[in-house]
Amino acid sequence: MIKFGNLNQIDLIAEEVGGTVAAAPPDAQIELFDALVDGCREAVEVGNLDPKVWLFLLCVLFVGAASHKYVCGRIP
Repeated sequence: MIKFGNLNQIDLIAEEVGGTVAAAPPDAQIELFDALVDGCREAVEVGNLDPKVWLFLLCVLFVGAASHKYVCGRIP
């Protein structure tokens, strides 16, 4: 799950999904991933209680926040 939220590892995400997503160019893979994140956020905003949606969003937010702190020099 660590790869979610880190677009530098989009190739690993696409490889895990496979099929058409894996065959798509990197820009399209990123666009699809962003659409997935946006859709999950919208689902949560309207009250979706599916644990998979929440877990996915938490992983994306956590990895994104952790990588931001690392890049900005906040994590030694």
